[in-house]
Amino acid sequence: MIKKRTAIILALIMAAFAVSGTSVFAAGTTSLEGAEIPDRFADNFDVQNCLDISSWNGEITDSEWKILKERGVSAVIIRAGYSRWFTGFHTKDSKFEENMKGAKKAGMDIGAYYYTTATNEKEAAKEAAYFAELLEPYRDYLTLPAVYDFETNEHGRLDGAKFRELGMDGCTDLCVAFCQVLENEGYEPMIYANRATFNRYLDMDILEGSYKLWLAQFTSDGSATGYEGNYDMWQYSSSVKIPGVDSRFDANYIFKRNISEDKEIAKSEGEVKGSNSTFILSEGVRSVVPVSSTGNTANIRVRDDYAYSHSYKVFKKSSKYSSEECLMTCLLNGFFVSDKKITPKYFVNKVAPAAIGKDYASKRKDGYVLSMSGMADVLEKLKLNVEYVRDIDDNVYLTIKSHLATGHPAILSLKNSTSRWTNGNEVVLLLGMDENGYGIMADAKDRNWNKNDQRIKLVSVDELIRAMESQNEDDSKLVKSDAQQGGYILIDGD
Repeated sequence: MIKKRTAIILALIMAAFAVSGTSVFAAGTTSLEGAEIPDRFADNFDVQNCLDISSWNGEITDSEWKILKERGVSAVIIRAGYSRWFTGFHTKDSKFEENMKGAKKAGMDIGAYYYTTATNEKEAAKEAAYFAELLEPYRDYLTLPAVYDFETNEHGRLDGAKFRELGMDGCTDLCVAFCQVLENEGYEPMIYANRATFNRYLDMDILEGSYKLWLAQFTSDGSATGYEGNYDMWQYSSSVKIPGVDSRFDANYIFKRNISEDKEIAKSEGEVKGSNSTFILSEGVRSVVPVSSTGNTANIRVRDDYAYSHSYKVFKKSSKYSSEECLMTCLLNGFFVSDKKITPKYFVNKVAPAAIGKDYASKRKDGYVLSMSGMADVLEKLKLNVEYVRDIDDNVYLTIKSHLATGHPAILSLKNSTSRWTNGNEVVLLLGMDENGYGIMADAKDRNWNKNDQRIKLVSVDELIRAMESQNEDDSKLVKSDAQQGGYILIDGD
């Protein structure tokens, strides 16, 4: 990432003699000396060596790219551009195209980053639009995220604003504004910041689970970072020297969950397991990004191979808010992610009354807004494309599975009175389906967030649809819903 350039000539002279304390690739190996892998990534994770590169690294020749690859560097994050410290002027990195082509030729995994000096959401969005413009010719090169480099230069415009008027809420809003533009352009966003910034200036309840995170923390003795939050990359050094390459680099580890092991767990146990109470769907047409969870909420993200993506915040059912209201809150967070206020309380007091009207309170008391028909009504009034099917027939399997394969969610009304998923006669939210017919489901049952009793489950879609069937022995057909209950709702369907 960009470095402080105060007394630049003196710094360069001193760097030439700064051999001690510089990490060096061990000759003949594919690992760095002195960079300990954090314990949380010891099992079920693949680790990639990654360098982040900019014009500060100078020219990297084809032979040097080859050396990097041979030494075990399989990934690079390349600076596409930056905004100037004091003017905010958007500037392309002078080595961007050259580095992209060199990394591509060397067979690297490639991501890109943009250094920000934005001081408000409008500026951040403009930076992101400029970043997306730079990336467009190289869209097919990218196998790693597009990164928002959120760090500050002492005395720069962002640094001053961060302390004066932005605070945690303002800094978080900058990150969300930037990342939303990238998502709309079809890129996967990531946020880079150091440990102090993550702890003091960014609201991790909002960012964790919504976006991938890149942690910067240099440990003097090469020990593992003690940062307790979630992160997908760790920058552990700013001075790695690789024999045969005429530059020093920022060095990182990329942590990727071993999908194949999780897939076997999911198939055998019917639910998702993972370290730190994270959830993931098996690799394929649909996937769920690892997420964070707390005592009351979980953050999950569903995406497909075409960069369609939604982030959902799932709340625990309580005595005050029903499972249906929590489910609706989860759904609306996916489609209105910019509104950080969507909680069950906010839904009940603000969102639903605005959609239904002044008589919302009486309808809620009568149970209407908690029915399938009522939920469909609320969603339609919120301008979501909704198809509510009350009469389900033998085509229900194909209909629901085809819809889920598009990456859009569906609400199902279960009639199978079982404790396996719900308390019986309740609704569930299916957020997607993978190539093996497994779906990620927000469970309506009142559970706790922990590894042994998760409310986010990986289930067979066929098996779940069968739970829509009536258990009445006199009814040999699938359930025929009444005016308010039963059936299923396809969200954002054709």
